[in-house]
Order: sequence, then C-alpha cells, then structure tokens
Amino acid sequence: MYKIKTMNKKLNILAILFIVTVFSANARIWTVNNNNNSPGELTDLQLACDTASAGDTILVSGSATSYGEIYIRKQLTLIGAGYNPNNQDKLYSKISYCRFANETDDFGNIINVPDHSSVMGFLISSMWNNIANASDITIQYNNIGMLAIYGSDVSNADNWLISNNYISSEISGTEYLTNCVISNNIISGSLASIKSNTVIISNNIIIGDSYFFIGEVSPAAMPEYLTVSNNIFYGKSTEGADNSTFNNNISFMGSQTNFDYDNNVSNNNIEATNPQFVNAPDFIFDYTDDFHLAAGSPGINAGTDGTDIGIYGGMYPWQEEVSPFMNSPMPNIPQVIEMSILTPFVPIDSQLNVHIKAKKQD
Repeated sequence: MYKIKTMNKKLNILAILFIVTVFSANARIWTVNNNNNSPGELTDLQLACDTASAGDTILVSGSATSYGEIYIRKQLTLIGAGYNPNNQDKLYSKISYCRFANETDDFGNIINVPDHSSVMGFLISSMWNNIANASDITIQYNNIGMLAIYGSDVSNADNWLISNNYISSEISGTEYLTNCVISNNIISGSLASIKSNTVIISNNIIIGDSYFFIGEVSPAAMPEYLTVSNNIFYGKSTEGADNSTFNNNISFMGSQTNFDYDNNVSNNNIEATNPQFVNAPDFIFDYTDDFHLAAGSPGINAGTDGTDIGIYGGMYPWQEEVSPFMNSPMPNIPQVIEMSILTPFVPIDSQLNVHIKAKKQD
C-alpha cells in the first residue's frame, strides 16, 4: 500500500499503466496519454516522437481514442499498454498507421534515421518501411494488420526482429530485406515478395483456411530463398514459395500439406498431421485459443533446436498467460494491473491511501 499526500486535485486512475525500472541513464522517458484529464506530459504521440531525442523511450497509455498516424524518424523505443491488456481498465494503445522514415533538414539532407528503434504493445492497423534507413528494428507484442518492410538499394532494411505479435493481414518485403527473423508470432495473414536467403521464419502458428505464401495466387510476388523452420501450418496451405528450405514444420488440413515441391528442400517435416493443440477448435484465430501442445503431440521437443514446434519453443517463447489474455502478450516491463483508492474522500493536506497491484513480465 502507498500513502500519497494530496492537494485539491482529482486522481486519474486511468493513467499510465507502467512501472519502469531500468532504462539507459542517458535517455529520457516521455509519457503520452490522450485521455481526458491526462496526467501524461503530452497528449499527441507524433509530437512526442518529434520532440524526443534519439535514444529516448515513449510510454503510451491505453485509451479509448486512437493515437492516429505516426512517423518514427529517429531511434526511439515506443511502449504501449498492449493490444488486449490484462489489467483493470482494459484500455489498449492504438495506432492507425506507423511508418519508419528518415529525418531531413530544410535542404533534404538526412540528419537522423530510425535505426535501433523498437515498437511494443500496440494495436496497429498498418506498419511500413520503404523510405528509411531502418536497421536493427524490434517489433514485439503487437497486433498488426499489414506489415510492409520493403527496403531498397538506397534504403536499408536489415536485422529486423518480428516476434510475439499477432499479424492478421500481410507481411511483405523485397530482396533488400536482409537478416530478418520472423519468429514466435501468430499469423492469420499471408507472406509476399520477400526474396532473401537471410530471412528466417520460425516457431510461428500460421492459422487460417487459405494460403500463407502469396505465390499460390500471385506468382510475381512469390517468396523465395527463405528458411522456414519449426512452424505449424494450421489450415494454411504450404504451397506458394520457391527455392526455400523447410525444416521440422507441421502441416494440417491445408489445401496442400507437403513441403517438398518445386525447388524447395524439405527436412524432417510432419505433414498432414494434427499438431494436437490444447484448444483450437477451428482455423479462425480467437483470444481463447490455447496453442500449447497437448500430451502426445508430435511437435513436443521436435524442433530443430530440441524445443517444441510452435510459439512456445524456439528463441522467443510466447508468454504464459491465462485465457482470454493467452494470445495477447504484454511488453516485457513491470506493469500496474490494478489500482484502487482506499480513502476516496480526503481533506486537503491529508493522506490518500492507494492500493496498487503490479505484475513483473517474464
């Protein structure tokens, strides 16, 4: 219990839902909250991104109102409240459009790039990179519609980590996307146009009743040269990629379930076999699905690294939560999940007793 000495102010208990313990000593932490009676330093997320210095962290409260469109033009860490947060108010942090871009001066010279940026804990309609030198980017714990990481011969897109997200529409890129890891995500969308032998797709649940590799319906956008390991294709067709290597994947009930087709290489895959999830009754993603492998599943300890095939194995295991928050991981910082005022009526200059319950994310 905390005792807070108050003046004649209203305490907004829908404030920032974070307790932050360790950040760089040289970086500043900003708070953004667009709720009424906001206690945040700023209410506009784009203004916060523009005002912050490279290396700063921006904490974004959950809200009933979207934070709109943002451009990230320098190294920033953005941390939201989650897209289905397991806390008292259930408010999530929403961005309609997030784009990585270079910062230029009045003469068009590049003065800042968004390298080493991170975006965690948001509901994002679309996220793009095609005009920035954006390398060493981390995208985690988000619900994303479309994720487009293009890169080009003049704008680099290298060393991206995309993990622990739910991605509902499409992941797309080009041959200029290099050293990218797409791991431990739940994906109900598709993959298009990535043609790089340094892209690794591992330990994902790929769920739906259509195609994953878009080459099945659009040969010009066919993904190529990928390494695809330890994934579960649950209802999704395995067709539509070429010149790729498939290792230790499971396929079940797609229109095609084999991996050894065209110019692909197939090793130790388990084809046309039920992965035996604890609870996933159909091929439509739901927050109540439980993608743990049941006893007797062929995917237990069957990955290339000896861990489980699917999101609970590999390098970035999915967080352990309870339904209905099992499929909506929160950013890995301690967070307040419950707050109650024990003495709501307090005279001026007396003490206000507040009970706070927090959770340390693993």
